[in-house]
Amino acid sequence: MDQLIISAKRFNLRLFPSSRTGATTDGEGQFATETEKLRESWTTHPAEELDNYLVVGYHNPRINAQSILVRHFLVEKVFGTRFDDLAKEELKLCVSASATLRRKLNGIFLRFGSTQRLAAAAAKLNGPEEEQMESRWRESLAGQTVSRASLLELACEYANNFRFLHSYGLANHLDYVGIDLSEDNIANARRSFPGIDFRVANALDLPCKDGAFDYVLAFDVLEHLAIQAMDKAIAEATRVARKGVIFAFFNTVDEDQHAELPFRKYHVNQLSRKQIEDSLCARLPNIRATHIPTFLRDHYGRTPTIRGRGTLLRRPPADLPYN
Repeated sequence: MDQLIISAKRFNLRLFPSSRTGATTDGEGQFATETEKLRESWTTHPAEELDNYLVVGYHNPRINAQSILVRHFLVEKVFGTRFDDLAKEELKLCVSASATLRRKLNGIFLRFGSTQRLAAAAAKLNGPEEEQMESRWRESLAGQTVSRASLLELACEYANNFRFLHSYGLANHLDYVGIDLSEDNIANARRSFPGIDFRVANALDLPCKDGAFDYVLAFDVLEHLAIQAMDKAIAEATRVARKGVIFAFFNTVDEDQHAELPFRKYHVNQLSRKQIEDSLCARLPNIRATHIPTFLRDHYGRTPTIRGRGTLLRRPPADLPYN
């Protein structure tokens, strides 16, 4: 089984940790309570607000390195190495576009000082180069004859990742299923993509047979679970994945242990890269661990972060097409 781990520390929240290790013993009762709180956390957000949530500014999947690397991993698995040159070109654009956006956003943030206004302004700052790259991928993948891959996405939200798998032309070569706890999220996703299989389901108890999907994707969700629940979600993902899993993290640190940080109805944990990699190495072979800032700094000369806290660290495998 192949596994891709993508991590980047994008921000540093000052929260009060309840545990440095996340060791809990409540078992299934705790999972039920956590599931309900996670479901409730989405009920306060109207559909129109979610349309731009995590898809504008430096979260924009057209220039967000995590999103790009996830797409490249799937492209490689479906098409092999035939699009490696285009992948390298896109990562170069990612670095330059992120640097440009950082300069623009810094000015907007100083003028407005509001996260909502910042996001609204950021939505208007995408350059034509990103849309041109999106079109090039879509045109390059169109008409390709390959064996389709099945993909299950955990916590798919309102199709914020799938919409770009679709717009880049990759979704046409995938048998995609997206699950989420929130009925509102799934309803929004179905409205946007009525022909796609979106389901209300729980990542801690997947209603799927072992090896039901080629690949399982969890993008920026595992830090939001209690440590014990995160371990359960990872176990479920590896159980139903036949060929590989893709885990993208947003808050990993060079510490020996995880820090479990409750926040409102969920968590924003700081995860130990060492613990994550050691745990996954014990479960699965062939792990690719890419810590984004170092990866892009080493190969493209710059780190594409909006604030200076972001760093890229990677443990490069020989077969990554971006060397």
